[in-house]
Amino acid sequence: MQGGNAGTWHKKRADILEAAHRQTTVRGSSTACVAVLNGANLLVSNLGDSGLLILRAGKVAFHTPQQQHGFNFPFQIGSPDSMSDQPSSAQQFEMTVQPGDLIVLGTDGLWDNCFDEEVASVLKYCGEQRMEVAKMAQVLAHYARHRASDSKFASPFAYSAFQ
Repeated sequence: MQGGNAGTWHKKRADILEAAHRQTTVRGSSTACVAVLNGANLLVSNLGDSGLLILRAGKVAFHTPQQQHGFNFPFQIGSPDSMSDQPSSAQQFEMTVQPGDLIVLGTDGLWDNCFDEEVASVLKYCGEQRMEVAKMAQVLAHYARHRASDSKFASPFAYSAFQ
């Protein structure tokens, strides 16, 4: 989403989660990460262990913190009949992005299996290969899946289990 009055974007960011929650009819629940880019202004709502990472000049500039009730029990929103958190529990962030920044949104499938520095390294390689953004996402997803299937890899999820 781009353009429009900057003041309305603050409201829309929260409204997106609220509207999705109200319209949900399928049973179940999910974590959520919503990002609205308006020029250089990035607004983020994040609930649970999905998240957003900003890489600037190949280094981690920002990563949304996870919201967990306990180990492997992330905040989630869901259908009215599910035991879930409210969209209003989402963390709200506002930041300025710069030309060349990479913004990565991902679920626990990425963040449980890859450290931030690994994501940065994979995307640096992709950039050096002049890959299109869609291809970069595909490479990152394959990397995360490879890490998830490596029984000898001490993943971020494994480290969290011992905290």
